[in-house]
Amino acid sequence: METRGVPTSTIVTTAFLNHARLAAKHLRLDRLPLVVTPHPLNDLTPEQLRELARAAYPLIVEQLTGQGALAQNAHVDYIHPGERNRQRRTEAASSTDTPVSYSQLEAPILEIEDSWKAVNDWFLKHDLTDGLPIVPPTEADVQAMTDYAERTLGWRSSDALGTLAPKGGLATVEKIAANAVMAGCKPEYMPVLIACVQAIADPKFNLDAVQTSTHNTSPLPIVNGPVRNAIDLNWGYNYTGSRWQSTSTIGRALRLIMANVGGTPGSINIHTQGHIARYENCIAENEEENPWEPLHVERGYPPEVSTVTVIPACPAAMIDERGDCQTAKDLLKTLAHSIAYVGNRNINGDGQPLLILCPQHARILGNDGFSKTEVKRFIWEQARVRFGDIPRRNLAGFSEKKLKFYSDFGPDYGIPIADKPEDIVVVVMGGKGTHSLSVQTQLACRNVTVPITRKDGSPWLV
Repeated sequence: METRGVPTSTIVTTAFLNHARLAAKHLRLDRLPLVVTPHPLNDLTPEQLRELARAAYPLIVEQLTGQGALAQNAHVDYIHPGERNRQRRTEAASSTDTPVSYSQLEAPILEIEDSWKAVNDWFLKHDLTDGLPIVPPTEADVQAMTDYAERTLGWRSSDALGTLAPKGGLATVEKIAANAVMAGCKPEYMPVLIACVQAIADPKFNLDAVQTSTHNTSPLPIVNGPVRNAIDLNWGYNYTGSRWQSTSTIGRALRLIMANVGGTPGSINIHTQGHIARYENCIAENEEENPWEPLHVERGYPPEVSTVTVIPACPAAMIDERGDCQTAKDLLKTLAHSIAYVGNRNINGDGQPLLILCPQHARILGNDGFSKTEVKRFIWEQARVRFGDIPRRNLAGFSEKKLKFYSDFGPDYGIPIADKPEDIVVVVMGGKGTHSLSVQTQLACRNVTVPITRKDGSPWLV
């Protein structure tokens, strides 16, 4: 509304202040009026909230009416409970701030001392790393990446593949290549990495929520098709680590791209604890030991086409039945009862929880005649949380749709972990053992599957 000339007053908590400033700059609104309150709000008493509202009200009026020195000169006012005779603290908007540039497609060339330590010190000082040492992105190495992308897929270095939130940065092939070099990628990983970027840039994925929320969420790419073997992605034992360079560096490169292209320091990665699997968060499905169709075939792609499915994933929880389940129904009951709990946010609204089955568990289910569709149906019906077990105040975070269908039916009525069975994602990964994984996902975000294609849209066949 500000862009249309309608005065506004935006209320934001301290934890999201940098994100608010970045969003305002993205909209060319460097002097957007803000009223900043303490964070968090959900642990305040009703009286404290009323006091906060009373303190904020005159400031909101001033900002909406344009009256007083605050509305004319101030950028931010901090409000704290109990400060009735407070002194207003304001921050003037800097006249030197420059809007986000949309015309600069080529990454700049930096002149840095020719030493590994100097390069790493510079990148670390400027918040362009993940805290680990990087491979210096020299012109020659970056060009090797972009040359491979053009030769195999037809993408040129200046081609933009999407806009990444929250900064709205253009993800060009050259920027992707530079971050891929920094992460230790080989040129042949570029097709997978390009598909990853296309997926997180899709509005349905809602990267802004993943980047700026306090949820411990991170994109989890799942790779299907022949490219898994072509670049030696691990889909067997310990599938997220050890010697697999592709598995480790593709996930790391995606994180660097999200930070360096899509974010700025302080506006992203404000998760409460952070995602413990963020560094190596790229995996491939074990199609060879999957008794059903792999994920990409389930979603309509031919087996010979390679795809990347990106999941807005929270840290995985291990499900260990110790090898005691010898029948499919016993195993399904164990899986369902391990997934459903009050702290699983997927019961609050429209999520798409992920179930990663180890090959042994998948084999038991397949041998007993259960299809993947039937597995999803069983989990959806049995993985439920009793309505009576949910604290009443927690219901404030539930979607209207969930409350409409599952409230006021008695305390024993169960709330499912997904809106419908089809929203549950089931894949097979890993090696020997009886350990499967349950992954809850961020609400308001959808997983996105992208085929690896050439620039002209034709499939890239390995």
